[in-house]
Amino acid sequence: MASFQLVNRLPGATLTVAGRFEFTDDGIGTYVVWSAEVVERTGLIKMMPQAVLRAQIETELADLWNGVRRQLDETLAGS
Repeated sequence: MASFQLVNRLPGATLTVAGRFEFTDDGIGTYVVWSAEVVERTGLIKMMPQAVLRAQIETELADLWNGVRRQLDETLAGS
């Protein structure tokens, strides 16, 4: 298990996200369960509609996990 807090400060705005990863062995690999939530929004980000912010965060998280998958695939292909 690992937990984290990300703080993104921009001029006039702050976004704080808290998250958690849990790793378990599923017999053929590692199963990852994760969660994240926005715990603070200030400034200009606070004015952004939650649906817009959520869509942007989900897109960036999908890109992040796809990048992790690509790296793992490349690593396993090179083994």
